Amino acid sequence: VLMAIATIMFWMGRHKFIHVPPGGMAFIREVFSARGIKAILKLSIIYVCVAVFWALFDQSGSTWVIQAEDMNRHWLGIHWLPSQIQMINPVMILILVPLLGWVVYPKLDKVWSLTPMRKISLGLFVMAGGFAIIGFAQELIDAGEEPSIGWQVLAYAIVTTAEVLISVTCLECSYTQALRKMKSIIMGVFLCSVTVGNTITGNVSAIIEVPSDMHHISQAHETITGWMEENDGALPD
Repeated sequence: VLMAIATIMFWMGRHKFIHVPPGGMAFIREVFSARGIKAILKLSIIYVCVAVFWALFDQSGSTWVIQAEDMNRHWLGIHWLPSQIQMINPVMILILVPLLGWVVYPKLDKVWSLTPMRKISLGLFVMAGGFAIIGFAQELIDAGEEPSIGWQVLAYAIVTTAEVLISVTCLECSYTQALRKMKSIIMGVFLCSVTVGNTITGNVSAIIEVPSDMHHISQAHETITGWMEENDGALPD
C-alpha cells in the first residue's frame, strides 16, 4: 500500500522533479578525466572501510534472527517472533535521522567540528559497541541461560545509530563530492561496498560453520538403516 502511494506521489510530481538528461560522451570524458578518476579513488578508500560496516550490519537479518530463537522474546507484553525484532531498525531510523540531524549534530559541532569523515569514524566505533552487546547475549545463551530479547533491542538502537552516522553520511558524500555528471557512478561505487561487505560475511560464515545436531542424527540414521539392511532388519547391539 505504501509503495502504491509512493508511486502515485512520484507520478504527480513528474513535472516538478529535476530531469537530468543522459550525459553521453560528456559523461565518459568526465569519468575518465584526471578529476573523475581522483574522485573515484578518493571515495573508494572510504568505501572499503565502510564495507566492514556492511559485513556486520547485514547480519541483523541473518545471525541475529537465529540468535533470537534462543532468547526470551516476551517483551512489552508481546511474544515476538524471531524475525519481527528487525522492525526496530526502520522505526529507529525514522526517529534518529531527524534527532541527530537537527539536535545532536548542531550541539556536537559547537564543541567538535563534525566533518563527514568524523561521522563515519564515530559510526564505526558505535557499531562495535552494538556487537559487543550481541556477543554478551550469546555468551549468556551458550551458558544455558535465556536472556531477554531486550538485549537485541538495545543493540539495534546502537547499530541503527551507527547506520545513520555511516550510511547517510556516505550517501551525502557520494552526491556532494562527485562531479556533476558522475553522481550516479559514484553512488554505484558506494553501493559496491554493500556487496563487498556481504561477500566478507558469506565467506567467513562458510569457514566457521559448525554442523548442527541434525547432521549427526542424519548420519546415525543412515548407519542404522544400512546395518538393518545388511542384517535382515536386526538392530545393532
